[in-house]
Amino acid sequence: MSYSRWISSDFYTYWLASRGTTRDEQVLMVHDNIVSQHEITYREAKNFVVDQEALKVSLDLNDREAEELTLYIKRFIEDVDEKFKD
Repeated sequence: MSYSRWISSDFYTYWLASRGTTRDEQVLMVHDNIVSQHEITYREAKNFVVDQEALKVSLDLNDREAEELTLYIKRFIEDVDEKFKD
């Protein structure tokens, strides 16, 4: 499932469905250009929502980019939580 595409975003983001069978093993893929990609685990995503500075440093983002990416990270977290309900 994709959360953003380059047509309307600086990022191409999607849930990497082929990874893991538990909540903590789920991965959000973030492409910020054709060559560069980042894998954000569920646990990292939860931390990045709370610690924006860590997100900016980890992915070398400015404030606007971090704000946009946080929206996609939150959607990813919601979807993972829905799939792995207790």
